[in-house]
Amino acid sequence: MSNPIFIEIGTSDFDNLDSLLDEGWRGFFIEPIPEYLKSLQQKVSSPERDATFLNVAVSDKNGYNIMTYVDPKTVKQQWIRGISHLNSDSSNLINKNNEQGYDLGDIKQISVPTVTLDWLIQLIDVKSIDMLRIDVEGHELNILQNYSWSIKPKRIKVEHKFIDKKNLLDLLVTNGYSVLDVGDDFYCIHNEEL
Repeated sequence: MSNPIFIEIGTSDFDNLDSLLDEGWRGFFIEPIPEYLKSLQQKVSSPERDATFLNVAVSDKNGYNIMTYVDPKTVKQQWIRGISHLNSDSSNLINKNNEQGYDLGDIKQISVPTVTLDWLIQLIDVKSIDMLRIDVEGHELNILQNYSWSIKPKRIKVEHKFIDKKNLLDLLVTNGYSVLDVGDDFYCIHNEEL
């Protein structure tokens, strides 16, 4: 029997699934901001842990996009590290927080490679996913609406705070998930796992 697998999309460098690595899971951490990925890698990596770190953004198409983030050297509060986002109509958290008067730190932009969830799964060559976590500050629906669902993760945790919650719920239910709404997240389990 192979080890359970998780994929975490939008990791930043805190509040991650890394504790599952200590329980024998194989983990894939996906983060497009190089500084955050390097910081996470330093915190999480050890010879006993089966972790892979990929410096890409997951999106609705393969290519490149501009990512907006706050320079980690100037971040005033930890939550600010977690609001980096792809520039799109659905994701503009940093500008919104800036307009509301938050002192975020120095705002930066970087061009990052983007891949679809299907392409990512093909790249990492997994045949099943035990846990999928997506927290990408308003781009969650873009990712899942453009996914083939060829592999249905057994469990999904997905943030819905900055997207059309009803559309996401409908998409998850249509693909066979029972969904629990807790705070800003949907916790989902595929009906075949019940």
